[in-house]
Amino acid sequence: MAINIPVKVKMDELQRVLKKRGWEEGFFNGKKAFIKHNKFWLWVAVSDEDRLVFISFPVEENSRLHSRGIQLLKNEIEALGRALGFTLPKEVVLWNSL
Repeated sequence: MAINIPVKVKMDELQRVLKKRGWEEGFFNGKKAFIKHNKFWLWVAVSDEDRLVFISFPVEENSRLHSRGIQLLKNEIEALGRALGFTLPKEVVLWNSL
């Protein structure tokens, strides 16, 4: 699952804040991305044309683990939004794939 951020974000500011929060530069599907490794999840932030997408991958197939990873990623995005001046809509758009 992925969380779509429907607002424009200044990429240089986003990169600075992501790095401060432990995200590392990398690649995802051939695109520049930021990646954060957790014990149970791998999170990816990638810019896809006019949107920013955050994706959570659990380390094992487990629906509870996956749901928890999405919730924690949502919390991470909300913290990023506070630092960068955006808020998530009340209804977060989840994507099944990019």
